[in-house]
Amino acid sequence: MRKIVGFEKFKSKRGTDCCAVSTETDYKSREGVIQHGIKTETVMIYGDSVSVINEKSIGKELVGFIGYNNGVCVVQGPEIR
Repeated sequence: MRKIVGFEKFKSKRGTDCCAVSTETDYKSREGVIQHGIKTETVMIYGDSVSVINEKSIGKELVGFIGYNNGVCVVQGPEIR
């Protein structure tokens, strides 16, 4: 689960709508690795999909196709649950 804890909306230098969404997720256990606490990550949403994120999104789950583009974690087809 990728829980939304905050976001920042802005326009890129080229005028594209952008949203940096701060999320927290549970660690996935791996053999030989000690993990404690909460893992946080910032994911990016671009274009018209930015409108999916608003104040009511805080505390809810972010789902969609999550991948990497130029070293940045990007969500395509984002939905809030």
